[in-house]
Amino acid sequence: MFTALFDRITRASVRYHWVTVAVALVVSIIGLFALTDLNLELLPRIEFPQTVVIVQWPDSESSEQFAEEITIPLEEAMRGVEGVVNIESTTSQSFSFLIVRNDFGLNQDAIVEDIRAAADTVDFPAGVEAPQILNFSLSDLPVVIASVSSPDLTLPELKALVETELRPQLEGISDISRVTVSGGQELPQDLVAPAGEEEPAPAPTAEPTAVPTPEERGLLQGQGARRGACVHADGRAGARVHGGPAEGDV
Repeated sequence: MFTALFDRITRASVRYHWVTVAVALVVSIIGLFALTDLNLELLPRIEFPQTVVIVQWPDSESSEQFAEEITIPLEEAMRGVEGVVNIESTTSQSFSFLIVRNDFGLNQDAIVEDIRAAADTVDFPAGVEAPQILNFSLSDLPVVIASVSSPDLTLPELKALVETELRPQLEGISDISRVTVSGGQELPQDLVAPAGEEEPAPAPTAEPTAVPTPEERGLLQGQGARRGACVHADGRAGARVHGGPAEGDV
């Protein structure tokens, strides 16, 4: 069957060779047009069908209170969002972490807005921070990570230079959505020791005086009674007597 089909195609191509050439040219032109219009990306936009909701309540007294007043109402509100298929939550005394999963192929941006609207309907207790709603995709990964150093500028000066000069130039490039600057921290002045100044040495601690045992105490008392004249005649000798049995025996 296939042999006969290929034989007919071959015979038609030889007989109507101009048709074969025309079809080949049309296919080549369409291919070139499609190639110029094709989007090529190293990391294409791939969205994960889930949204993360983070809530913090520093004044919560227990994880049970947090779950009853925040986590459970949030879960009930999220279940009303169209497209949500599963909700997982983790609750501690002051922190709640919810993973809201939805079906594949849906508009993730629209679902995030619906989740945010559902979270706004929950009546949170006083002191609860606004929920953080996050959605991750491969497009959120940075395309370039660069570091800047200088032997003459301090960290705050270097960060200010990057913020005022380098960042606006990068944001002015087309197809750049966001530029984030981090680093430039400096230790507090009270934690940094001045150059050339050494830390003071700790004061020496006195060695603890040995406490004599009842047997040694009786021996010292007996020796003091026998040599009371020596103790009263020489105060230093009396001190050595009370310091230990070996010195008291001198």
